[in-house]
Amino acid sequence: MFGYCYTQLTDVFQEKNGVVDFERGRKLDLARLREIQQQAAAYEDEG
Repeated sequence: MFGYCYTQLTDVFQEKNGVVDFERGRKLDLARLREIQQQAAAYEDEG
């Protein structure tokens, strides 16, 4: 089983690495992010 955990979805005072900014405005194209996350992992492509 594989996975990841993204613990900070929003920017905060001391860090600016969220998916949305401090005022909850989108920083990324969420549809594109979902498309990327839906792709098969490299180990799954090797048959």
